[in-house]
Amino acid sequence: MISVRARRVLPAIAIASLLSGCTVAFTGSTTGSASSAPPPAYYVSPSGNDTAAGTSPATAWRTLGKVNSMELPPGSSVFLQGGQRFTGPLELRRDDAGNPAKPVVIGSYGGSPATSGSPATSGSPATIHAPSGSGISVFDTAGVIIENIDLTGTPGPADGEGINVYSDSPSGHRLAGITIRNVDATGFLMGVAIGAKNDGGGFSDVRVSGSRLDGNISDGLLTYGPAFSATAPAYAHQDVVVSGVSASGNLGNPHDKADDTGNGIVLGSVSGGAIEASVATGNGGRGAAVQGPAGIWTYDSTGITIEHNLAYANKTRNKIDGNGFGLDQNVSNSVLQDNLSYGNDGTGFLVFSSLNNRAQRGNTVRNNVSSYDARDGNPFYAGLTVIGYVADTAVYQNTVVMRPRGAVSPPVVRVSGGLTGVTIRNNIFATESGPLLATQAALKDWQVTLQGNDYQSVAGPWQVTWGPTAYMSLPSWRAATGQEMLTGHPTGLTADPRFAGPVFNLSVTSPDELSRAGRGFRLAPGSPAIGAGLDLATLGGAAAAVNFLGQPRPAQHPNLGAI
Repeated sequence: MISVRARRVLPAIAIASLLSGCTVAFTGSTTGSASSAPPPAYYVSPSGNDTAAGTSPATAWRTLGKVNSMELPPGSSVFLQGGQRFTGPLELRRDDAGNPAKPVVIGSYGGSPATSGSPATSGSPATIHAPSGSGISVFDTAGVIIENIDLTGTPGPADGEGINVYSDSPSGHRLAGITIRNVDATGFLMGVAIGAKNDGGGFSDVRVSGSRLDGNISDGLLTYGPAFSATAPAYAHQDVVVSGVSASGNLGNPHDKADDTGNGIVLGSVSGGAIEASVATGNGGRGAAVQGPAGIWTYDSTGITIEHNLAYANKTRNKIDGNGFGLDQNVSNSVLQDNLSYGNDGTGFLVFSSLNNRAQRGNTVRNNVSSYDARDGNPFYAGLTVIGYVADTAVYQNTVVMRPRGAVSPPVVRVSGGLTGVTIRNNIFATESGPLLATQAALKDWQVTLQGNDYQSVAGPWQVTWGPTAYMSLPSWRAATGQEMLTGHPTGLTADPRFAGPVFNLSVTSPDELSRAGRGFRLAPGSPAIGAGLDLATLGGAAAAVNFLGQPRPAQHPNLGAI
């Protein structure tokens, strides 16, 4: 299972570099009429001259070194000539920016004139190439927008990030306003890294959107902070939203045996955030650590919503993890909903903590679809896996379909470990052959409650493995364990849900195609799963108002499954 990600700190040499690049004040008076002048917009072109004014395309500077020597006040801009290549890094330091209401903009120009704070929208982006280190570094400041820039690292071993945002501010002093949009980053350790030394001393109002973070070594995107304390929960960052991001081909670091590497998108040490309309594919497979990786997941965080995303064909090197999605270690009050996972080496959806500290609690997994996950030959992982010290977690209205991989038949659902107050209701669990549900030990009803689910085995035999005992029918399992019972009455089905199809061999590659894929998991007319769901409100829960396709879902007698 995925372990807590080692918290990466900005290397001391990089911090020293940022601090040693002493800022140079703008020329001219800071009083009188100059104080009312608009913030400057600077231009950089390979045909420019660092001794020029830099305030127009005709008087552009030539190098990013010149930019690094300047102080960039709030509201100022730096535009690189579109379609051209510049040697990085570009660095913003404590004396730069700092006002989220008047952000410093880093972008490209070309095609049409640009004005201060408004880069041209036509033309190709500029490229920052970093022979070593990071492409863009933002240290101890915020109120920054980075947009329409391509970043490339070295073809050899990378030692920096495409965009490295880091704060060592004290606790209680978050820096507000980091926007990264329409950026490509490839060839680095990580595409985008946002980190902090202290709890409550990171960044707030962070937006990363419309970007491709492909072909990096460790991760596409990672936020992180200091070690988590379950006795005094605190988080480095607040209000972090990732949307419309693609993370692929981040294969993992074969030389790093400590960290799980090869992840797509990871939020760590965040209070209040979201990952939405994003895709993680083809990540992992080369990492040297025992644990990890996964496509899209969060750890050491609270109040995170992961929705409308796609994760497929993510890999593991050693048959551990390689998951689609995860709420993994010290995650509370968070939601996995309306996501599609298919063809991953590991589980489609993981809820897990190895720590008996009551910090993994209050989470919800609903309206998700998993198709043919757990493909790496490890029979432990399932399409849906809830294991470890997990408390007060609701899993409902999901659709999970499984088929054997060769001679290995992973279970559709795996529940094990120190669970407390886990409820699993109104789901469809279907397999061509193999266990529908598996546990390592016989669990008590206060640990996990299963009610109102449909369990279908196409080729049979029907099987639930409950600790050391294999039950070959729903009535025998129900009678022995008390599962699938409600107020003394039996619940649950073993019926064919009659999907519209197809549910296997999916070819969805974009979150824009989720609705098309989801239509295959609709229930055909006459399906016994139509209207067969329990009223979750009467059981202390709250059903989602809409299903995976965004269609209204009745609270009473909802369909089973995600759609």
